Amino acid sequence: MSLTAEDARYYLESAKTLTGPFRWNAVRKEEPQKRTEIQKERPATAGRLDLLSQLAIGKAQPRNIRLRVSVFPRKPNVATFQLECAMVPPRGNRIHVLYRLEWHPFSGHSNRFDLADGNLAGRYFENGETHEHICLDHVDDNGVVRAGDVHAARPLAVDPRDFNEALAYVCARLSITNCSEILPPEAQGELL
Repeated sequence: MSLTAEDARYYLESAKTLTGPFRWNAVRKEEPQKRTEIQKERPATAGRLDLLSQLAIGKAQPRNIRLRVSVFPRKPNVATFQLECAMVPPRGNRIHVLYRLEWHPFSGHSNRFDLADGNLAGRYFENGETHEHICLDHVDDNGVVRAGDVHAARPLAVDPRDFNEALAYVCARLSITNCSEILPPEAQGELL
């Protein structure tokens, strides 16, 4: 079953509660020979840290909805915040990305002309330029969210100054009520 725009809007706009776990986990670093040119520009660290927390809407967890936060230990001003849900029927580990905030990303990208409307079509985002992706910008004529990733990005009016401000923006944007449960990675001690 595909993800309808109506369901996506419900997941995006409903009040949600993080249910945990609230632990940062190291993500395995890529093998050097398999790294792309852009990946080679990333800091030489033990990879990234991810926090993946389930979310509840009321007492339910529809489609395994969750918030993923990714940070890079030696780049404290870079993070990705992503709201995602499972595909139905499941297709391996594939997910629907409902929302993503890229806060000071490593690399730039441009919106495709065929997958973005109006002033978003062809819009280029420089490295480090904070922006957000919303799945409702990717709905086909049948009212279904296009499969795959979120393709078009939008600029933010104000760039969050630090991790906590970026997290607060995402939680307000996505109606997540208990974001204080997420501590910045350094607050949890040395993880690597």
